[in-house]
Amino acid sequence: MSYKQKHILLLSPTFPPDVGGVETHMSDIVKAFQKYPSYRVSVSTYKPIVTKNIKTYQKKEIIGNITIYRHWWFKNLFHILEHYPFLQFLYLVPYLFFKTLLLCQFKIGKPDTIYAHGLSSALIAKWLKSIYKKPRIVVATHAIYEMSPQSLTARFTRWILQSANTILCLSEGSRKELSTIGLDEKKIHRFHYWIQLEHFLPIEKKKAKESFDVSLSQFIVLFVGRLISIKGFKLLWEVANALQTEKDISFWFVGTGPEEDFLLNNPLPNITFWGRQDNTELYKFYNAADVFCIPSLYEEGFGRVILEALACGTPVIGSKKGGIPEVVTPEVGIVIEPTKENFINAILTLKNDRDLYQKLCQNARPYVEKYYSEKNFEEILSHLDPEYTS
Repeated sequence: MSYKQKHILLLSPTFPPDVGGVETHMSDIVKAFQKYPSYRVSVSTYKPIVTKNIKTYQKKEIIGNITIYRHWWFKNLFHILEHYPFLQFLYLVPYLFFKTLLLCQFKIGKPDTIYAHGLSSALIAKWLKSIYKKPRIVVATHAIYEMSPQSLTARFTRWILQSANTILCLSEGSRKELSTIGLDEKKIHRFHYWIQLEHFLPIEKKKAKESFDVSLSQFIVLFVGRLISIKGFKLLWEVANALQTEKDISFWFVGTGPEEDFLLNNPLPNITFWGRQDNTELYKFYNAADVFCIPSLYEEGFGRVILEALACGTPVIGSKKGGIPEVVTPEVGIVIEPTKENFINAILTLKNDRDLYQKLCQNARPYVEKYYSEKNFEEILSHLDPEYTS
């Protein structure tokens, strides 16, 4: 391989040890860049501002050729302002811009490429480009924004992203949305998540369940995600409530979020709430589960938890929302409109149709190995550095 040495500035308001799909992707990027020492990567981000009960973090962390700068910021406002996009922009953007500008001026130097994640970071990148002129801007979007092409939001988004050299989208739905609001289609490209396949490995189902002291005959339905309404965890609670008479079906919820009190205050005999779990421990839950559910009620950008479950050999039932149908193909799962009745029927189908179930299980791991390995990082690198050749 041949490389041109570059300084890449990675911008993201949230970053590990915050917990979430985007944050896990940040970890994957850091791990991938360590294999490319010809690149110097600086990360400018906030301290954990999304996840509760994270009290310690490193302000400056050096991992090989990557240096991470975590700036102190007010923590408890993120979820409060989540429903007020303009106020959340004011919360996230100005201070991170100020701290990043100081970094570039006095510590890390001018970047060759700014790799911005989300619209908040894209706006900061736009301002930095106006100051430094030179940097190439690559923006990764992790969501479908569900905006009308004529709306003020669409005009604002277009204004921000017009400065980008490349816009990377996780799904075809996202690509079409950004094209519809008037952005240059030649700038818009797809990128794909990947997962640490060596970590999310299949375990014999009997052994996996025994580690939780659960019988092999118990059919476990698993949810992993942020506990907010749009993720559909309350819908899955309704499904569990309706299936209480099915004594051999149980529901596991893993995650944390501003609405977790709903599960704490509404216990059911067939529900186990495991709370927040470290990403390094999730493979145990995916392996013990018989089916993984992602019951999103909004246009989900992707849902990387799908890949983690499939890599462990566990089929997926997902909502027909956003990018989920692009990932959950018929060879590895079932996609449905997110209603209580549809999820009940899909769960019972996989529980009772053993031929279909075994087929999906057998396809799951090979599917992820084929399409979602770390090789996907190279498609990102080719946009960050047009001179990169694999």
